[in-house]
This record gives sequence, structure tokens and C-alpha cells, in this order.
Amino acid sequence: MYPVPEHAQRLETQWAELLSRHFNVDLDAFLAAPSRHMDFRNQAVQIELMDGSGATFQRAFPLVDERRKAIAVFTEHCGHHLFPICWVPCDHVPVRSWALFKARDVLRELIRTLKAEQALGKVA
Repeated sequence: MYPVPEHAQRLETQWAELLSRHFNVDLDAFLAAPSRHMDFRNQAVQIELMDGSGATFQRAFPLVDERRKAIAVFTEHCGHHLFPICWVPCDHVPVRSWALFKARDVLRELIRTLKAEQALGKVA
């Protein structure tokens, strides 16, 4: 077997529990014929990695598994792919996101201040 289909089958098996729940199918039925149950529709999935690189997959769907700290992207024609869940470190914030990143901190501080003032009875 070629590496890509073998990898796809391995991911379908490893992620079978989440996939069967996603498609509301019994686990054993899903494992018996995974491709029969997977519905790719016309959905596109865009992945952006921490280094700014990325990929867009047509006719695909993502599944997130917090326990594995991974995102699996299942595609109809381009195999299945596994990506790590990455939280953006402070030393890497894309330029286009910097304003939102800073605004989030400002709003968090404003909310904290308002809650503290309200608790002291200064704000109605």
C-alpha cells in the first residue's frame, strides 16, 4: 500500500471514536466502512500555523481533539492530515492580529477594573 492511503486509514482508525460521534454513527458500523460514513460536502478548511505558513483544503472537515492536542483534517481527495494545536506565544503574533491581541488585553483589564469598582459600590 502507498504511504498516503495507509496514513489515511490509520487516522480513520485512530480517530474513529470522534469520527463516529461527528457523523452520529455507531462505532462498529463506522469502523466497518469509514468512507461510507464520511461526508465532505463543499466545505473548505484553512489551517494557519504558528510560523505563518498554512494550507487550504477543499471538500474537507476538521476535528479537534483536546486530549491529543491535535487537529485532524479529513479531505475527500488529498488524504488526511494531522496538525498540533498551538497556542500563540507572546513572541509570535502576526502583524495583522497585533491590534486585536492588544485590544483583548485592554478590554480584560477594563472588565477587571469595572468589576472591582462595582464590588466596592463605586459603579451603579
